[in-house]
Amino acid sequence: MLDWFCRTPELRRKGMMKDVLPLFTDYVLTNYPQIAFFHSMTFKGNVPAQQLLLSCGFKKDDTERLSTEHIFFLKERE
Repeated sequence: MLDWFCRTPELRRKGMMKDVLPLFTDYVLTNYPQIAFFHSMTFKGNVPAQQLLLSCGFKKDDTERLSTEHIFFLKERE
């Protein structure tokens, strides 16, 4: 289902993730105490995805990683 959604051009670039992602992550972090954070990564060249994560409360995670192709992001419970 998600694969279909992501690959359907008419559903892209509508701003849906900017609305949904903060609601989802905040709901989970508030209602599921066993989950303390969300971790995400993007390819270095995927600036729109990086901007989305930052605008949704994620912070860049500068912890050294083995991947040289990705940038990592973290959203923790406040």
